[in-house]
Amino acid sequence: MNKSESIKNNEYIALYLSVRGELKVGDKYKLAGNPYDVFEAKEHCLDLGEGSTRKIKHQLFLCSTNVEIGDKVRCSKRSNKEIIIEEIEKKNGDNYFPKGIIVWNREEVEGNIRFWRPIEEVFKVIGLISTDAKWVKEGDKFKEDEVEIPNGEVPIFKNVPNPIKIKCRCCGTYK
Repeated sequence: MNKSESIKNNEYIALYLSVRGELKVGDKYKLAGNPYDVFEAKEHCLDLGEGSTRKIKHQLFLCSTNVEIGDKVRCSKRSNKEIIIEEIEKKNGDNYFPKGIIVWNREEVEGNIRFWRPIEEVFKVIGLISTDAKWVKEGDKFKEDEVEIPNGEVPIFKNVPNPIKIKCRCCGTYK
C-alpha cells in the first residue's frame, strides 16, 4: 500500500446531482424510489409528490475524479454531503479496491474513528453545466480542452450567470 497526495486522470464527467427549488416545466428530476432514470417536468406533473414517487430536482454538473488531500468530495450522487480527504492510500493488486481508498475522520463521531471509501466512488463537483449544452448526457466524459470555465470561477450556485460551457464534438463551439 502506497500513501499518495493525489489521484490524477485529467478527465471530467457529467453527473446529475440534486438541487433545491421548485420544479418548473423543462426541469429535470429523478424519483426518490428510482435514482437512475431522469425525467423532464411537464405542465401536468409539477407537484413534488411524496414517498418513493417524490420528485427530486436535478441539474447536470461537471465533476472530476482528480482528487487530492484537502479536497472536498462527495461519495454519492444521492447525497449533498461533502467530506474532506485526509489521506489517500493507493493499493497495488488489491482485488476489492484496485485504485485504493480515501480516508477521513467524521467530526460528529467521538473518538478517533477513521472512515474510508473506494477511490472509484469519490468525485468533486466543479460546477453547473450550461443548459445550452443540450448534447451532454449523464456519464459523458470530457478532457480539459473540451471544458470552458468562465473567468476561472466555479459556478456551483443556483442562478449562476456564467455556467460551465462544453465543447460540441460536432461543430467545435462551446455552449
